Amino acid sequence: MVQNKKKNLIFFVFLFLPVVLSAQVINNFKQTENLQYWEVSAFWGPSLFMGDIKYYRYVPAKEEWRFAYGLSAGRRFSALFGARGNLLSGQLAGKQKAGNYRMQSHYNEMSLSGLLYLDNLFGKKRTDRRIQPYLLAGVGLVFYNTELFTLKPDQKVRNSGNRTEGILFLGLGLDFRISRQWSVTAESANRGMLSDSMDLWVSGYPYDVYNVTSIGLKYRFGFNSGHNYYPKTVTKRKLHRAF
Repeated sequence: MVQNKKKNLIFFVFLFLPVVLSAQVINNFKQTENLQYWEVSAFWGPSLFMGDIKYYRYVPAKEEWRFAYGLSAGRRFSALFGARGNLLSGQLAGKQKAGNYRMQSHYNEMSLSGLLYLDNLFGKKRTDRRIQPYLLAGVGLVFYNTELFTLKPDQKVRNSGNRTEGILFLGLGLDFRISRQWSVTAESANRGMLSDSMDLWVSGYPYDVYNVTSIGLKYRFGFNSGHNYYPKTVTKRKLHRAF
């Protein structure tokens, strides 16, 4: 009886216990978003004139602060590039420091721009980073109506009527991602007009310039697959029989 018990014990030991711990390297592939998608946004911010009728050269005077608002719709084509169209409405104002004139203008703008995402120029190409700086450049049309006034007495002396001019613009922006669909944007771009007529005063620099700096809210939708995968090495231990 004792011998039978010993034989049974030895049998179970050889059946279940002779195992070996071996290390196995497994490649788990971690997914990062590199998506194409559509986007729409609304934005608002200061609209400042930088032409001939201006109180200070680089900063606006208190009387020159005006604002603009707009909508945009675009497409993200890759981690590096995007494009969008903009509709913008705003006002501009300027006041001479040494002269006796001031101007005010109402304008509507439509434009097309390309976007270059600077964080993807080097390293992994991704669209899911929390903060994404970008460069924007484009062309457009501005439809404006400007009035010119004397300061003393304060009376209108000239009106441009409704005019249309071409513009070129260049700027920088930041996209602060809140979620997969939503982000907050901050952007500033100078618009250079192809003439010196917006302020009804021709002198000095041959092109009028205005700037729009804005805060916006962006919504993304219509995501298309375009994932990047890269291996993440994980070491796991697995029990297996030695025979």
